[in-house]
Amino acid sequence: MHELTEAIQVAGALIGGGAGVGGAGAGVGAIGGSMCEATARQPELINVIRTQFFLAAAIIEGFTFLLLVLVMIVLIRNG
Repeated sequence: MHELTEAIQVAGALIGGGAGVGGAGAGVGAIGGSMCEATARQPELINVIRTQFFLAAAIIEGFTFLLLVLVMIVLIRNG
């Protein structure tokens, strides 16, 4: 029974990690598309738009990195 519990934890970590990384990629892609649209509408604000894009992308990637660390902890613990 203990082996089944470990297998379920590992499967959950892998599925959750994959979904989280996919969601982060989709989020950064959506932000990038919005940045292109905003730049096309108001090219004079490119510096502000670019700064906001990189800030949002960095926050998303930071949370994604933490998610992957959590997945690695679960995988190593269930080894």
